[in-house]
Amino acid sequence: LKRYRDLKNALDASEQKGREEGEQIGELKKLRSGIINLYKENLPMPLIAKVMEADEVIVMRILKEEGLLGET
Repeated sequence: LKRYRDLKNALDASEQKGREEGEQIGELKKLRSGIINLYKENLPMPLIAKVMEADEVIVMRILKEEGLLGET
């Protein structure tokens, strides 16, 4: 019975961690998508960062990864 409970607790903890990681991935996808969409609407980078509540460095990195900004 103890072994079963230990395994059940481990499984439950693993499932919870998976859900949390999935939520984080979803938030990152929303951030990325929002940044790209705002950039395509010709908003300046400081405004994109403010609207998306992200650091300008992060905004710049995402845009570079998407090939929307040249290397500087």
